[in-house]
Amino acid sequence: MLKKSYMKNVPFVFSIIYLLLQFQFAYILDFPITISLITLPFVILSFVRIRFSIPLICTMATVTALSVVNQLISKNVGNEIQFLRTLTLVLITIFGIGVAISGELKLKNLAKIEFVLVSLVILTIISIAQALLGYRFGSFVTNPLGNFTYHYQYKADLNSSLTRASGLYSEPSFNALVCLSFVPLVFSIVSNRKRFFYIVLLLLYMTSTFSLTGILSLSVVLLLWILDDRKINFIRIFFFVTFITFMANYIVQRIETLSVTGSSANFRLIAPVKAITEILPQNILGIPLGSLENTIFRFGFLNGSKVGTSVDNGYLLLIIYFGLAGLILTGAILIFSVRLANTMRKLDMRGWQMAIVPALALNFNGGIFLPDFICIMIFIIVTIRYQFNLVKIEDKLYA
Repeated sequence: MLKKSYMKNVPFVFSIIYLLLQFQFAYILDFPITISLITLPFVILSFVRIRFSIPLICTMATVTALSVVNQLISKNVGNEIQFLRTLTLVLITIFGIGVAISGELKLKNLAKIEFVLVSLVILTIISIAQALLGYRFGSFVTNPLGNFTYHYQYKADLNSSLTRASGLYSEPSFNALVCLSFVPLVFSIVSNRKRFFYIVLLLLYMTSTFSLTGILSLSVVLLLWILDDRKINFIRIFFFVTFITFMANYIVQRIETLSVTGSSANFRLIAPVKAITEILPQNILGIPLGSLENTIFRFGFLNGSKVGTSVDNGYLLLIIYFGLAGLILTGAILIFSVRLANTMRKLDMRGWQMAIVPALALNFNGGIFLPDFICIMIFIIVTIRYQFNLVKIEDKLYA
C-alpha cells in the first residue's frame, strides 16, 4: 500500500527527499545515516526499472578485484573496515549511476518531473534569505537544520553583510551543486514561457552560494545557451552579461587565491595535483580505498588554518583512488560529455547544453561516492535521458 501511494506521488516525495538529502538522524559504526542513504533505493526505483547489464556487472567486478589487489599489495595498508566501507560506497555509486544510464525509464513518473522545481523555488528563497540575513540572525538562518545537517563544518562569516548560503546542506559548494542539478530540467523540460522565470531563480540561487565552481559552471551553460540561437538573442545575452558583470570582481578575487596556501581554491585544485604527482609514479593503481584521510594528512596541505584530510574535487579523487584507470576515466567522462552535447545539438534538441552538467558536477566536492551525490547524479541523468525519449516520440509523431 505504501509503495503504491509513493509511486503515485513520485515527484512530490522526491521533492521532499531532495530538500532533505543531507538530513542526518543517526550514526551507525561511525557512519552518518542520512535521508539520501535510506531513500536511495526508492529514488532509483522511481525513475528506472533495474536492468543488470553485462557491462555494469563487469565494471563492478573489475573495480572490486583491482581494489582488493591494491589493498593487499600496498605497503601502507589502511584500516580494513574503512576499506570495506569505501568499497561498498564505490560499488553502490557504480550500480546507481549505471542503472540510471542503462535501466528502462519509467515514463509515467518522469512525465510529472517538472513538479520537482518546487524544490528549486524553496531552496532559492532559503538561500537568498541566508545570504542577506545571515549576518543578522546567525545560525538560525545559516543552518536551519542544526545538528541534523550532515557533517556540518561550514562556519558562515557573520561579520559580513553578505553570507555564503549553504541552503539546507552542509556547505555552500554542495548547495551550488544542487542548484546546478536543476539546469537539465529548466533548459529541456520546462516550456519556453516559464523558462526565463526559472533561469532567474537559478541565477539568484547560484549567486547566493558564492561558489566559484558553481558560478563558472552556470556561466558555461549560459554561454552555450547564447551560442545555441542562430539569431542574436538579446535576452539571453542580457542574462549572461548581467550575471558575469555582477560576479566578475568576486571571480577574479577567488582565482587570485589559487596560489595562496590554505585558501579554498588552493586546497581544492592545487594541493591534490601535487599529491597526484607523487602518488601515481609510486603506484599506478592509486591509493587503497579508505586510506584517503591518512594519505592527504601526510602531505600537510592546509585547509584554512588546519591540515586538510580530504579531496574536494571529484576528478582528482578518482585519480588519487584509482591511479591510471582514474585518469583515463576522467578523460573519458569529459570526451563523452562533449560528444553527447554535440550530438544533441546536431539533433536540434532543446537544452542540449545540459549534456555537460554531469561532467561539471564532479568538480564541486570529493563526496562523489556518497548517497546524496548519487541521488543528484541519478536526477540529472534521467532528466537528460527523458529529453532524448521526448525527441524520439516527436520523431514518431511527425514521421
